[in-house]
Amino acid sequence: MRRTAPGGLAQIHLKDEGRQLPARIADSLPQSEAGGGTVKLRLEVDNPKFILRPDMVVDVELPIRVPPAVTVPLDALIDSGARSRVYVEHDEGIFEPREVETGWRFGERVEILRGVRQGSVSLWRPHFWSTRKAG
Repeated sequence: MRRTAPGGLAQIHLKDEGRQLPARIADSLPQSEAGGGTVKLRLEVDNPKFILRPDMVVDVELPIRVPPAVTVPLDALIDSGARSRVYVEHDEGIFEPREVETGWRFGERVEILRGVRQGSVSLWRPHFWSTRKAG
């Protein structure tokens, strides 16, 4: 949770109501579940007309800043569990595997800590090609 902090802003989206409510991250400590990518935060929000109810499911938007980094599309990464690889273009049309160390994942991007440099390679996206051939 290093990218969110108490006092930070959030937006609560109520799809059924077609409304949005501004919220603020409370001073309570975030709780995370072991082994998962889930973090629980407490949000403070005005509740006009008691539109928010206990156990209600809402969408929450947290604007965060992702630090500058070397990233690749998630579908270019081959993650076997023991190690991660990407295929980079060595010569025109010739690709070679490179073992990489990954960092954060955000949306459809994954950070590469070691193994490739920014702008120095062209990636092959094996998931894209296998999907395309099947269709």
